[in-house]
Amino acid sequence: MKKFWITMIVGLIMASCGGSSSGNDPIPTPPTPTNEDVKVTDNDLFRYFNLDKTKYVYQAIELLTAQTSAKTVNAKTLEVLSTSIQERNDSEGTFKVLVSGKVQNKPFSHTITYTGFAKKPSDYDMSHRLSVKWKNGVDYQTQFDFDTLYRLKKNEKYTAEYLSQFIDIEVLEQNSQNVYKYTADDFAKLQISNFEFKSGRSTGTLTFVVTYNGNKGYVGSGTYAQPTLSFDKNAYYASKLQLKKEVAAEYYMRGVYENAAVFYAGFFDYDTNIYAPILKSVNKSDSQNTLSVTIELQDKNGNENVLAEFTKEVEGFKPLSLLATELGLSTTADLGAYMGKRFRSSADGDLLAKVKALPIQNWIKNVHFSLKKSYGYLDLEREEVRMSNGNYIVSVWKAASNRGSDLDAYFLEPRFEVVEAKKEGIWLNLKVKLLQVNEVALSDVVLPLRIHLIDSN
Repeated sequence: MKKFWITMIVGLIMASCGGSSSGNDPIPTPPTPTNEDVKVTDNDLFRYFNLDKTKYVYQAIELLTAQTSAKTVNAKTLEVLSTSIQERNDSEGTFKVLVSGKVQNKPFSHTITYTGFAKKPSDYDMSHRLSVKWKNGVDYQTQFDFDTLYRLKKNEKYTAEYLSQFIDIEVLEQNSQNVYKYTADDFAKLQISNFEFKSGRSTGTLTFVVTYNGNKGYVGSGTYAQPTLSFDKNAYYASKLQLKKEVAAEYYMRGVYENAAVFYAGFFDYDTNIYAPILKSVNKSDSQNTLSVTIELQDKNGNENVLAEFTKEVEGFKPLSLLATELGLSTTADLGAYMGKRFRSSADGDLLAKVKALPIQNWIKNVHFSLKKSYGYLDLEREEVRMSNGNYIVSVWKAASNRGSDLDAYFLEPRFEVVEAKKEGIWLNLKVKLLQVNEVALSDVVLPLRIHLIDSN
Protein backbone atom coordinates (compact mmCIF):
# COMPACT_ATOMS: atom_id res chain seq x y z
CA MET A 1 0.00 0.00 0.00
CA LYS A 2 2.85 2.32 0.81
CA LYS A 3 4.46 1.57 -2.62
CA PHE A 4 1.20 2.45 -4.34
CA TRP A 5 1.04 5.93 -2.77
CA ILE A 6 4.68 6.66 -3.61
CA THR A 7 4.04 5.76 -7.26
CA MET A 8 1.02 8.09 -7.43
CA ILE A 9 2.89 11.00 -5.88
CA VAL A 10 5.78 10.65 -8.37
CA GLY A 11 3.28 10.57 -11.28
CA LEU A 12 1.57 13.71 -10.06
CA ILE A 13 4.89 15.56 -9.71
CA MET A 14 5.91 14.65 -13.29
CA ALA A 15 2.57 15.74 -14.67
CA SER A 16 2.82 19.08 -12.92
CA CYS A 17 6.28 19.65 -14.50
CA GLY A 18 5.01 19.19 -18.07
CA GLY A 19 5.89 15.63 -18.57
CA SER A 20 8.82 14.47 -20.65
CA SER A 21 10.87 16.82 -22.88
CA SER A 22 10.14 14.91 -26.10
CA GLY A 23 11.02 16.69 -29.38
CA ASN A 24 7.58 15.81 -30.72
CA ASP A 25 5.81 18.35 -28.56
CA PRO A 26 4.33 21.31 -30.66
CA ILE A 27 6.12 24.70 -30.62
CA PRO A 28 3.81 27.70 -30.35
CA THR A 29 3.59 29.80 -33.65
CA PRO A 30 4.06 33.54 -33.19
CA PRO A 31 1.05 35.61 -34.17
CA THR A 32 0.80 36.80 -37.85
CA PRO A 33 1.32 40.54 -38.04
CA THR A 34 -1.58 42.57 -39.29
CA ASN A 35 -1.28 45.12 -42.13
CA GLU A 36 -1.07 47.79 -39.48
CA ASP A 37 2.04 46.16 -38.07
CA VAL A 38 3.94 45.86 -41.45
CA LYS A 39 6.64 48.45 -42.04
CA VAL A 40 9.01 48.99 -44.98
CA THR A 41 12.70 49.06 -44.07
CA ASP A 42 15.85 50.09 -45.91
CA ASN A 43 16.75 46.43 -46.23
CA ASP A 44 13.41 45.65 -47.86
CA LEU A 45 13.98 48.25 -50.55
CA PHE A 46 17.65 47.37 -51.03
CA ARG A 47 16.60 43.79 -51.71
CA TYR A 48 13.68 44.89 -53.88
CA PHE A 49 15.82 47.01 -56.24
CA ASN A 50 18.97 44.84 -55.97
CA LEU A 51 21.24 47.47 -57.55
CA ASP A 52 24.77 46.73 -58.75
CA LYS A 53 27.24 48.93 -56.87
CA THR A 54 29.76 48.74 -59.72
CA LYS A 55 27.44 50.97 -61.79
CA TYR A 56 27.46 54.74 -61.94
CA VAL A 57 24.74 56.72 -60.19
CA TYR A 58 22.92 57.57 -63.43
CA GLN A 59 22.87 53.87 -64.38
CA ALA A 60 21.60 52.87 -60.94
CA ILE A 61 18.84 55.45 -61.10
CA GLU A 62 17.80 54.22 -64.55
CA LEU A 63 17.52 50.66 -63.23
CA LEU A 64 15.76 51.75 -60.07
CA THR A 65 13.11 53.88 -61.74
CA ALA A 66 12.33 51.11 -64.24
CA GLN A 67 11.20 48.68 -61.50
CA THR A 68 7.53 48.93 -60.57
CA SER A 69 6.29 45.35 -60.41
CA ALA A 70 5.14 43.59 -57.23
CA LYS A 71 7.78 41.44 -55.51
CA THR A 72 7.91 39.36 -52.35
CA VAL A 73 10.76 40.56 -50.14
CA ASN A 74 11.39 39.41 -46.57
CA ALA A 75 7.97 37.73 -46.51
CA LYS A 76 6.33 41.03 -47.54
CA THR A 77 4.57 41.84 -50.81
CA LEU A 78 6.02 45.11 -52.08
CA GLU A 79 4.71 47.10 -55.02
CA VAL A 80 6.54 50.30 -56.01
CA LEU A 81 4.30 52.93 -57.57
CA SER A 82 6.67 55.92 -57.81
CA THR A 83 10.23 57.00 -57.13
CA SER A 84 11.56 60.51 -56.69
CA ILE A 85 15.24 61.37 -56.53
CA GLN A 86 15.75 63.75 -53.63
CA GLU A 87 19.52 64.17 -53.78
CA ARG A 88 22.37 62.86 -55.90
CA ASN A 89 26.12 63.23 -56.01
CA ASP A 90 27.56 61.49 -59.04
CA SER A 91 31.11 62.41 -58.10
CA GLU A 92 30.73 60.63 -54.74
CA GLY A 93 28.57 57.79 -56.02
CA THR A 94 25.57 58.53 -53.75
CA PHE A 95 21.90 59.41 -54.10
CA LYS A 96 18.74 59.60 -52.00
CA VAL A 97 15.37 58.45 -53.27
CA LEU A 98 11.80 58.68 -51.98
CA VAL A 99 9.93 55.46 -52.74
CA SER A 100 6.13 55.24 -52.62
CA GLY A 101 3.97 52.20 -53.10
CA LYS A 102 2.11 49.44 -51.27
CA VAL A 103 3.24 46.85 -48.75
CA GLN A 104 0.72 44.08 -48.06
CA ASN A 105 -1.67 46.30 -50.04
CA LYS A 106 -1.17 49.15 -47.55
CA PRO A 107 0.31 52.49 -48.78
CA PHE A 108 3.83 53.40 -47.75
CA SER A 109 6.48 56.08 -48.37
CA HIS A 110 10.08 55.57 -47.41
CA THR A 111 13.31 57.44 -48.10
CA ILE A 112 16.55 55.52 -48.52
CA THR A 113 20.11 56.65 -49.19
CA TYR A 114 22.39 54.72 -51.55
CA THR A 115 26.17 54.96 -51.29
CA GLY A 116 29.17 53.19 -52.71
CA PHE A 117 28.43 53.39 -56.45
CA ALA A 118 31.16 54.09 -59.03
CA LYS A 119 32.31 57.69 -58.90
CA LYS A 120 31.80 59.91 -61.93
CA PRO A 121 34.99 60.67 -63.94
CA SER A 122 36.80 63.89 -63.21
CA ASP A 123 36.12 67.04 -65.21
CA TYR A 124 39.46 66.49 -66.92
CA ASP A 125 38.49 63.01 -68.05
CA MET A 126 35.07 64.31 -69.10
CA SER A 127 36.75 66.71 -71.51
CA HIS A 128 39.80 64.69 -72.61
CA ARG A 129 39.10 60.95 -72.40
CA LEU A 130 35.88 60.88 -74.37
CA SER A 131 34.63 59.22 -77.51
CA VAL A 132 31.74 60.44 -79.64
CA LYS A 133 29.37 58.36 -81.77
CA TRP A 134 26.02 58.74 -83.50
CA LYS A 135 23.01 57.57 -81.50
CA ASN A 136 21.58 54.18 -82.39
CA GLY A 137 18.23 54.41 -84.14
CA VAL A 138 18.76 58.01 -85.30
CA ASP A 139 18.92 58.62 -89.05
CA TYR A 140 21.56 61.30 -88.76
CA GLN A 141 22.36 61.20 -92.49
CA THR A 142 18.99 62.77 -93.23
CA GLN A 143 17.86 64.37 -89.96
CA PHE A 144 21.05 66.18 -88.97
CA ASP A 145 21.16 69.68 -90.46
CA PHE A 146 24.36 69.45 -92.47
CA ASP A 147 23.24 71.98 -95.09
CA THR A 148 23.50 74.96 -92.75
CA LEU A 149 27.10 74.07 -91.99
CA TYR A 150 28.25 73.09 -95.49
CA ARG A 151 26.27 75.19 -97.93
CA LEU A 152 25.52 78.24 -95.79
CA LYS A 153 28.89 78.15 -93.95
CA LYS A 154 27.28 78.77 -90.55
CA ASN A 155 28.13 76.79 -87.41
CA GLU A 156 26.39 78.68 -84.62
CA LYS A 157 23.58 76.14 -84.59
CA TYR A 158 25.73 73.22 -83.47
CA THR A 159 25.55 73.58 -79.70
CA ALA A 160 25.75 70.80 -77.13
CA GLU A 161 21.97 70.95 -76.78
CA TYR A 162 21.47 70.47 -80.54
CA LEU A 163 24.07 67.71 -80.82
CA SER A 164 22.61 65.81 -77.86
CA GLN A 165 19.71 64.81 -80.15
CA PHE A 166 22.09 62.92 -82.41
CA ILE A 167 25.19 61.82 -80.50
CA ASP A 168 26.27 59.85 -77.46
CA ILE A 169 29.44 60.75 -75.58
CA GLU A 170 31.26 58.13 -73.52
CA VAL A 171 34.18 58.58 -71.12
CA LEU A 172 36.72 55.92 -70.20
CA GLU A 173 38.39 56.68 -66.93
CA GLN A 174 42.12 56.25 -66.64
CA ASN A 175 43.03 52.88 -65.10
CA SER A 176 39.38 51.81 -65.20
CA GLN A 177 37.20 49.57 -67.34
CA ASN A 178 34.07 51.51 -66.52
CA VAL A 179 32.52 53.48 -69.35
CA TYR A 180 30.61 56.58 -68.33
CA LYS A 181 27.91 57.94 -70.64
CA TYR A 182 27.09 61.65 -70.78
CA THR A 183 23.76 62.50 -69.17
CA ALA A 184 21.44 65.42 -69.85
CA ASP A 185 23.08 67.24 -66.93
CA ASP A 186 26.49 66.66 -68.50
CA PHE A 187 25.39 68.04 -71.86
CA ALA A 188 24.19 71.13 -69.99
CA LYS A 189 27.76 71.65 -68.77
CA LEU A 190 29.24 71.10 -72.26
CA GLN A 191 30.28 73.77 -74.77
CA ILE A 192 31.01 73.09 -78.46
CA SER A 193 33.39 75.19 -80.55
CA ASN A 194 35.23 75.02 -83.89
CA PHE A 195 32.52 72.85 -85.42
CA GLU A 196 33.45 72.04 -89.04
CA PHE A 197 33.37 69.46 -91.82
CA LYS A 198 36.49 67.95 -93.40
CA SER A 199 36.16 66.09 -96.69
CA GLY A 200 37.69 62.66 -97.14
CA ARG A 201 38.19 60.25 -100.03
CA SER A 202 34.88 58.49 -99.45
CA THR A 203 33.17 60.02 -96.45
CA GLY A 204 34.14 63.12 -94.52
CA THR A 205 34.25 63.92 -90.82
CA LEU A 206 32.63 66.43 -88.53
CA THR A 207 35.12 67.75 -85.99
CA PHE A 208 34.77 70.01 -82.97
CA VAL A 209 36.33 71.04 -79.67
CA VAL A 210 34.64 70.36 -76.32
CA THR A 211 34.81 72.30 -73.09
CA TYR A 212 33.30 70.55 -70.07
CA ASN A 213 32.58 72.59 -66.98
CA GLY A 214 35.37 75.00 -67.96
CA ASN A 215 37.88 72.26 -68.93
CA LYS A 216 38.82 72.54 -72.61
CA GLY A 217 39.52 69.30 -74.42
CA TYR A 218 42.08 68.43 -77.07
CA VAL A 219 42.52 70.50 -80.22
CA GLY A 220 44.00 69.01 -83.38
CA SER A 221 44.63 65.45 -84.58
CA GLY A 222 46.85 62.48 -83.92
CA THR A 223 47.28 61.04 -80.43
CA TYR A 224 45.51 63.96 -78.81
CA ALA A 225 42.78 64.37 -81.38
CA GLN A 226 39.61 66.34 -80.96
CA PRO A 227 36.30 64.46 -81.30
CA THR A 228 35.23 63.39 -84.80
CA LEU A 229 32.12 61.96 -86.38
CA SER A 230 31.97 60.22 -89.75
CA PHE A 231 29.53 61.85 -92.19
CA ASP A 232 28.72 61.16 -95.85
CA LYS A 233 27.73 64.44 -97.49
CA ASN A 234 26.78 62.66 -100.72
CA ALA A 235 24.28 60.45 -98.89
CA TYR A 236 22.94 63.50 -97.08
CA TYR A 237 22.31 65.51 -100.23
CA ALA A 238 20.98 62.46 -102.05
CA SER A 239 18.15 62.46 -99.50
CA LYS A 240 17.20 65.96 -100.66
CA LEU A 241 15.97 64.44 -103.93
CA GLN A 242 13.02 62.11 -103.40
CA LEU A 243 11.79 59.90 -106.22
CA LYS A 244 8.28 60.61 -107.46
CA LYS A 245 7.20 57.07 -108.32
CA GLU A 246 3.89 58.26 -109.69
CA VAL A 247 5.80 60.11 -112.43
CA ALA A 248 7.88 57.11 -113.45
CA ALA A 249 4.70 55.05 -113.73
CA GLU A 250 3.63 57.22 -116.67
CA TYR A 251 6.55 56.28 -118.93
CA TYR A 252 8.40 53.43 -120.60
CA MET A 253 11.95 53.16 -119.34
CA ARG A 254 13.92 52.81 -122.58
CA GLY A 255 12.70 56.07 -124.09
CA VAL A 256 13.49 57.88 -120.86
CA TYR A 257 16.98 56.39 -120.95
CA GLU A 258 17.54 57.57 -124.52
CA ASN A 259 16.28 61.05 -123.62
CA ALA A 260 17.43 61.27 -120.00
CA ALA A 261 18.32 64.95 -120.21
CA VAL A 262 14.67 65.74 -120.92
CA PHE A 263 13.18 63.61 -118.16
CA TYR A 264 15.53 63.22 -115.20
CA ALA A 265 14.73 66.34 -113.16
CA GLY A 266 11.00 65.66 -113.32
CA PHE A 267 11.37 62.35 -111.54
CA PHE A 268 12.48 63.98 -108.29
CA ASP A 269 10.91 66.17 -105.66
CA TYR A 270 13.38 68.77 -104.33
CA ASP A 271 13.64 72.40 -103.32
CA THR A 272 14.05 74.15 -106.65
CA ASN A 273 14.92 77.40 -104.90
CA ILE A 274 18.02 75.87 -103.31
CA TYR A 275 19.31 73.02 -105.44
CA ALA A 276 20.18 72.49 -109.09
CA PRO A 277 20.63 68.83 -110.09
CA ILE A 278 22.94 68.34 -113.09
CA LEU A 279 22.84 65.04 -114.99
CA LYS A 280 26.27 63.40 -115.16
CA SER A 281 25.42 59.94 -116.50
CA VAL A 282 22.64 57.38 -116.73
CA ASN A 283 22.68 53.58 -116.87
CA LYS A 284 19.82 51.18 -117.47
CA SER A 285 18.84 47.71 -116.39
CA ASP A 286 16.55 46.17 -118.97
CA SER A 287 15.86 43.12 -116.81
CA GLN A 288 14.91 45.23 -113.77
CA ASN A 289 13.25 48.00 -115.78
CA THR A 290 15.17 50.64 -113.82
CA LEU A 291 17.58 53.51 -114.35
CA SER A 292 20.61 54.57 -112.34
CA VAL A 293 20.97 58.32 -112.63
CA THR A 294 24.19 59.99 -111.46
CA ILE A 295 23.62 63.59 -110.42
CA GLU A 296 25.92 66.44 -109.52
CA LEU A 297 24.00 68.63 -107.09
CA GLN A 298 24.86 72.29 -107.25
CA ASP A 299 23.98 75.22 -105.06
CA LYS A 300 21.44 77.31 -106.95
CA ASN A 301 23.00 80.63 -106.13
CA GLY A 302 24.70 81.29 -109.45
CA ASN A 303 28.21 80.22 -108.50
CA GLU A 304 27.80 76.56 -109.59
CA ASN A 305 29.19 75.39 -106.26
CA VAL A 306 29.12 71.58 -106.28
CA LEU A 307 27.58 70.22 -103.08
CA ALA A 308 27.64 66.51 -103.80
CA GLU A 309 27.58 63.77 -106.40
CA PHE A 310 25.44 60.67 -106.02
CA THR A 311 23.46 58.05 -107.90
CA LYS A 312 19.70 57.67 -107.59
CA GLU A 313 17.74 54.60 -108.62
CA VAL A 314 14.62 55.35 -110.66
CA GLU A 315 12.08 52.54 -110.64
CA GLY A 316 8.38 52.02 -111.20
CA PHE A 317 8.36 52.46 -114.99
CA LYS A 318 5.66 50.97 -117.18
CA PRO A 319 6.26 47.27 -117.83
CA LEU A 320 6.61 46.31 -121.48
CA SER A 321 3.75 43.86 -121.00
CA LEU A 322 1.41 46.90 -121.16
CA LEU A 323 2.10 47.04 -124.89
CA ALA A 324 -0.55 44.35 -125.20
CA THR A 325 -3.14 47.09 -124.70
CA GLU A 326 -1.20 50.25 -125.57
CA LEU A 327 0.62 49.40 -128.81
CA GLY A 328 -1.47 49.67 -131.93
CA LEU A 329 -0.75 48.06 -135.34
CA SER A 330 -2.66 49.16 -138.41
CA THR A 331 -2.51 48.73 -142.16
CA THR A 332 -0.99 51.11 -144.69
CA ALA A 333 -1.23 51.43 -148.46
CA ASP A 334 2.20 49.84 -148.93
CA LEU A 335 1.30 46.97 -146.64
CA GLY A 336 -2.09 46.51 -148.32
CA ALA A 337 -0.49 46.38 -151.76
CA TYR A 338 2.19 43.91 -150.56
CA MET A 339 -0.30 41.51 -149.05
CA GLY A 340 -2.96 42.13 -151.75
CA LYS A 341 -0.57 41.03 -154.48
CA ARG A 342 -0.15 37.70 -152.68
CA PHE A 343 -3.49 36.96 -151.06
CA ARG A 344 -6.21 39.08 -152.73
CA SER A 345 -7.27 36.21 -154.89
CA SER A 346 -6.84 33.53 -152.24
CA ALA A 347 -9.84 31.69 -150.87
CA ASP A 348 -11.18 32.80 -147.52
CA GLY A 349 -10.05 30.90 -144.46
CA ASP A 350 -6.86 30.01 -142.65
CA LEU A 351 -3.73 31.42 -144.33
CA LEU A 352 -1.33 31.07 -141.40
CA ALA A 353 1.14 28.79 -143.15
CA LYS A 354 1.28 30.98 -146.24
CA VAL A 355 1.70 34.21 -144.28
CA LYS A 356 4.41 32.69 -142.07
CA ALA A 357 6.29 31.68 -145.21
CA LEU A 358 6.82 35.36 -145.93
CA PRO A 359 9.87 36.80 -144.11
CA ILE A 360 8.28 39.10 -141.58
CA GLN A 361 11.08 41.65 -141.81
CA ASN A 362 10.08 42.23 -145.44
CA TRP A 363 6.66 43.65 -144.55
CA ILE A 364 6.53 44.58 -140.83
CA LYS A 365 8.36 47.82 -141.64
CA ASN A 366 5.28 48.90 -143.60
CA VAL A 367 2.95 48.52 -140.61
CA HIS A 368 1.79 51.74 -138.97
CA PHE A 369 2.70 51.79 -135.25
CA SER A 370 0.97 53.95 -132.66
CA LEU A 371 1.02 54.17 -128.88
CA LYS A 372 -1.92 54.86 -126.59
CA LYS A 373 -1.48 58.01 -124.49
CA SER A 374 -3.74 59.91 -122.10
CA TYR A 375 -4.81 62.24 -124.91
CA GLY A 376 -5.28 59.57 -127.62
CA TYR A 377 -2.81 57.77 -129.86
CA LEU A 378 0.73 58.89 -130.61
CA ASP A 379 2.07 58.09 -134.08
CA LEU A 380 5.38 56.24 -134.15
CA GLU A 381 7.91 56.48 -136.97
CA ARG A 382 10.54 53.98 -137.98
CA GLU A 383 14.19 55.01 -137.90
CA GLU A 384 17.49 53.24 -138.45
CA VAL A 385 19.91 53.73 -135.57
CA ARG A 386 23.36 52.50 -134.76
CA MET A 387 23.72 50.50 -131.59
CA SER A 388 25.75 51.99 -128.76
CA ASN A 389 28.68 49.70 -129.50
CA GLY A 390 28.64 51.02 -133.07
CA ASN A 391 28.81 47.56 -134.62
CA TYR A 392 25.47 47.36 -136.40
CA ILE A 393 22.34 49.25 -137.35
CA VAL A 394 18.84 48.34 -136.16
CA SER A 395 15.32 49.66 -136.52
CA VAL A 396 13.58 51.62 -133.82
CA TRP A 397 10.02 52.88 -133.66
CA LYS A 398 9.94 56.19 -131.83
CA ALA A 399 7.64 59.15 -131.25
CA ALA A 400 6.89 61.19 -134.34
CA SER A 401 6.22 64.10 -131.99
CA ASN A 402 8.99 66.22 -130.44
CA ARG A 403 6.96 66.87 -127.32
CA GLY A 404 9.06 65.97 -124.28
CA SER A 405 6.41 63.85 -122.58
CA ASP A 406 6.12 61.68 -125.72
CA LEU A 407 9.80 60.78 -125.95
CA ASP A 408 9.46 57.69 -123.76
CA ALA A 409 7.98 56.02 -126.84
CA TYR A 410 11.13 54.28 -128.06
CA PHE A 411 10.87 50.66 -129.16
CA LEU A 412 14.10 49.15 -130.37
CA GLU A 413 14.22 46.24 -132.81
CA PRO A 414 10.83 44.69 -132.12
CA ARG A 415 10.61 41.06 -133.22
CA PHE A 416 7.25 39.61 -134.19
CA GLU A 417 5.73 36.27 -135.03
CA VAL A 418 2.41 35.73 -136.82
CA VAL A 419 0.33 33.32 -134.76
CA GLU A 420 -2.99 33.62 -136.63
CA ALA A 421 -3.97 34.60 -140.21
CA LYS A 422 -7.52 34.47 -141.62
CA LYS A 423 -8.82 35.93 -144.86
CA GLU A 424 -12.28 37.39 -144.93
CA GLY A 425 -13.07 38.90 -148.31
CA ILE A 426 -10.70 41.79 -148.95
CA TRP A 427 -9.37 41.66 -145.40
CA LEU A 428 -6.52 39.68 -143.92
CA ASN A 429 -6.89 39.46 -140.14
CA LEU A 430 -3.68 38.70 -138.31
CA LYS A 431 -2.65 38.15 -134.72
CA VAL A 432 0.95 39.13 -134.25
CA LYS A 433 2.93 38.13 -131.18
CA LEU A 434 5.64 40.51 -129.93
CA LEU A 435 8.58 38.29 -128.98
CA GLN A 436 11.14 40.93 -128.04
CA VAL A 437 11.55 44.68 -127.86
CA ASN A 438 14.14 46.94 -126.26
CA GLU A 439 16.35 43.88 -125.76
CA VAL A 440 13.76 42.28 -123.46
CA ALA A 441 11.98 38.99 -124.24
CA LEU A 442 8.18 38.97 -123.95
CA SER A 443 5.63 36.17 -123.90
CA ASP A 444 2.19 37.65 -123.41
CA VAL A 445 1.87 40.48 -125.92
CA VAL A 446 -0.37 39.53 -128.85
CA LEU A 447 -1.65 42.31 -131.11
CA PRO A 448 -4.36 42.36 -133.81
CA LEU A 449 -3.51 43.62 -137.30
CA ARG A 450 -6.28 44.02 -139.90
CA ILE A 451 -4.87 44.47 -143.43
CA HIS A 452 -6.85 45.77 -146.41
CA LEU A 453 -5.86 43.61 -149.38
CA ILE A 454 -5.43 46.11 -152.20
CA ASP A 455 -5.85 44.98 -155.76
CA SER A 456 -2.62 45.97 -157.49
CA ASN A 457 -3.81 45.08 -161.02
